Amino acid sequence: MTAIERYLQKKFKFDAAYFIRGGFWSTLGQVIGIVGGVITTSLFAYYLSPEDYGVYKYLIMLGVIFSSLSLTGIGQSILQSAAKGYAYFYPRGVRLSLKYNIGAILLSITAAGYYFFHDNYTLAIGCILIALFQPFINSFGNYPSFLQGSKKFRENTYFLIIKTIFIAAVSIISILITKNILVLLLVYLASNAFINFVLYFFTRPKLTQEISQEIIDKYTNYAKHTSIQNFLTNIATRLDSIIIFQQLGAAELAIYTIANIIPHQIKGSLKNISSLILPKFAKYNNIEDIKEIILRKGILLFLVLCVIMVLYVLLVPFLYHFLFPKYEEAIFLSQLSALAFPAFILFLPMGALKSQMKKKELYILNIISNVISIVLTVVLILLYGVLGAILAKILYRYINAFVSFYIILHKT
Repeated sequence: MTAIERYLQKKFKFDAAYFIRGGFWSTLGQVIGIVGGVITTSLFAYYLSPEDYGVYKYLIMLGVIFSSLSLTGIGQSILQSAAKGYAYFYPRGVRLSLKYNIGAILLSITAAGYYFFHDNYTLAIGCILIALFQPFINSFGNYPSFLQGSKKFRENTYFLIIKTIFIAAVSIISILITKNILVLLLVYLASNAFINFVLYFFTRPKLTQEISQEIIDKYTNYAKHTSIQNFLTNIATRLDSIIIFQQLGAAELAIYTIANIIPHQIKGSLKNISSLILPKFAKYNNIEDIKEIILRKGILLFLVLCVIMVLYVLLVPFLYHFLFPKYEEAIFLSQLSALAFPAFILFLPMGALKSQMKKKELYILNIISNVISIVLTVVLILLYGVLGAILAKILYRYINAFVSFYIILHKT
C-alpha cells in the first residue's frame, strides 16, 4: 500500500488500495469505451440523415426492450456468486441465460409480424435480425460480471478495450462502405455476438470446484427475481425513446439520442462504483454494518459528481460543435441532462441492497421509482416534447436516489 493510499484509508475510512487500483482499471476501461462509443456515434450522426439515424437507434433500443423478457438478472447473480468464490456458477448462468431467451425471441418475431403487416419492412427485418442475434449478445455478454465479482479489474479492462476497438472498427468500416440501416444493424449485432462469445470463451473457468445444487438454486432464484425487477426498469427507462419515435418522429429521436450520448456514457462509467462496492458489501452478513459507510461515502460522492456536472456543462458546447456539427440543438439538451449527475449517488444504496440480496426492498424500490418514471415520461413528453423527456429523466434520477437512501436507512 502506498503512502497516499494509507493516508486516504485513514482519513476517509475505506479500503483505498482496493478502490484506487480497482477504480483505476475500471475507469480506464470506461474511458476507452466512451471514446470508442462517441467516435462511432459521431461518424454515424455525420454520415446518416437524422431520420435514418433515428430509425437505426430505435431498432437497437427495441433489441434492449425485447431482452426484458430474458433472464436479465443473471449478471448480478454471476457477480454475486463470483464474489463469494463460486466460479462454477458463471458457465452455468450463461447456459441458463440462453435457455431463458425464448421470451425475447418470441417478442421480436411478434414485432416483426406487426411491422410486416403495416408494410414497414425496415423495422420488420430489423426485428428478425434482433431475434437471431440478441440472445447470444445477452448470454455471452456476462463476462464483465464474472471478472468484477472475482476482482479481476485489470483483465476486465483489457477485454473491454479489445471489445471496444473491435466494435468501433467494424462499425466505422461499415458506415464508410454503406448507409443502409439494415446492413449497419446486421454488422452491429453480429459483431457484438461474435466478440461476446470469444471473450466468454477466454474468461470461463477451465478447472473449478463443483458447487452444491443449493447454491445453484439460490443464485438462479435471485436472477429470476432480479429479472422481474429489471423488466419494469427496462420499460421505464426506454419508454421515452418509444414515445418520441412514435409521436415526434425519427429525426427527433436522433436529436434526443445525441443529446444523451455522452451523459449516458458517463452514467455507465459511474456504474463502476456499484461494481467495485458490491464485492466488498457482499462480504458483510448484516446490512447494519453497511449503513454508516453508505452515508459517509454518499456525501463525498455527491460533491465529486457536482464537480463533474459543472465541468461537463462548461465543456459541452465545444465538444458538440466538434463531434456533432449537424446537431447544435442537442447542446442545451445535453447540458440540461447533466443536471442529473449528482443523483447517481443512488448507486451506493442500490449496490448495498443488491449485495445483501434484499429482494423485498428491491421490489419496492423498483416499483415506486419506475411507476413515477413512466408517469413523468408520458406526461412531460406529451406536454414539452424532447425537452420534457430530459426533464422527466432528471426528476426520476433524484426521486430514485431519495427513495433508495430512504429504504436502506429506514426500511432495512
